[in-house]
Amino acid sequence: LMLFEWLGTTESDSERKAAFKSRARASLDGLMQLKVFAANKAFWTEVGHVNFNRRFFPDAPSAPFWDVTTVPLAQFLEENYQAFRE
Repeated sequence: LMLFEWLGTTESDSERKAAFKSRARASLDGLMQLKVFAANKAFWTEVGHVNFNRRFFPDAPSAPFWDVTTVPLAQFLEENYQAFRE
C-alpha cells in the first residue's frame, strides 16, 4: 500500500505514476472492507493517513509528521526507489 503510493509520487512516467496511485488507492479501499479496519474509515481517507497508532493513541493525529531522514526505513526506501520501480 505505502510502497505503491510512494512509487506513484516519485515516478516520472505519467502512465506508471497513475497505475501506482491507482493500485495504492485500490489497496486502501480493500483494507477498508475488512472488519478490523472499518473503524478507521473516517480517518484513513488517503493512503498517507494509514498507520496503526490509532489503536494505541486514539486521539493522536493520523498522519506522518516526522522528517523522512530520521526514519531508517524511509531512508532505505528513498535511496532504493529505482530498484522498486523495476
